[in-house]
Amino acid sequence: MVWDDKRKQALKIRFTIGPLLLLAIGLIYYIDVKWGGQGRLSAGLLAILGLVGLWEFVAMWKEVKRPIAAAPLMLIGLLTFIAGFRPTELGEAWLPFLHLWIGAFVLLLGSMLWGLSPKRHARAVEAAATALLAYLWIVSPMYLGQKLALWALPVLLFIVLVSKGGDIGAYLVGSAIGKHKLIPHVSPGKTVEGFVGSLLTSCLLAWLLGGLVGNPSLNVWALLLLGVTINLATQLGDLSESLLKRSCGVKDSSTLLPEHGGILDLVDSLLFAIPVYILTYILLT
Repeated sequence: MVWDDKRKQALKIRFTIGPLLLLAIGLIYYIDVKWGGQGRLSAGLLAILGLVGLWEFVAMWKEVKRPIAAAPLMLIGLLTFIAGFRPTELGEAWLPFLHLWIGAFVLLLGSMLWGLSPKRHARAVEAAATALLAYLWIVSPMYLGQKLALWALPVLLFIVLVSKGGDIGAYLVGSAIGKHKLIPHVSPGKTVEGFVGSLLTSCLLAWLLGGLVGNPSLNVWALLLLGVTINLATQLGDLSESLLKRSCGVKDSSTLLPEHGGILDLVDSLLFAIPVYILTYILLT
């Protein structure tokens, strides 16, 4: 395959920023584990990423002049992430889901009150629905990630590495040998070869990193199933964000990270991967 200068430059930037991001994740993990952070630093990082991603969602939606109850969404999102630092015993694993339901309900009430304004009432229901979509899509999984960081930090690292490893596999394989478009009307750059490369990479990483899950009863087939489900959720999360960006007519959620886009572009693969991992793990155990 012939690489032009533009593609070489893009690849160079990716291979500079990507390792730096992985190094930052590793450093935060090390501090949490070795210096008594007990997952709080990782939970804080997830909260920051979630809030910035939420802001990017709101900015994209407003750019195309579509209604969204932005103020209630950002406020309830912030309060949810603050609640994510509250310690929860493993025997109370149901509580985070109750907290999310309460947060969604309060957001609905706040959005409807926000929509009573004479300037907003005509599209208040649409604004409230979009706010709820953003809350479920972005806030909920990042909040669950916070809880995982406090409960079992190695499990969160497992999800991140398997998910982002799949992203890297898709990019490398797709760039090298990708010829057959996967869903060109949604994401023109994705290929069938990249899809397969992503899936195989995640499965390999799930097998190699299975010790992070901390459950010796999970055999190789269970770990491979976790790899498959995390990867499919990862790729669906990426495609879903592509749908969002296509709806808003933008290439990236923002320009914070060269060749990577915005924070939402960075975490989109985790938004479905975290809840899907939790569900799959429950079914396996």
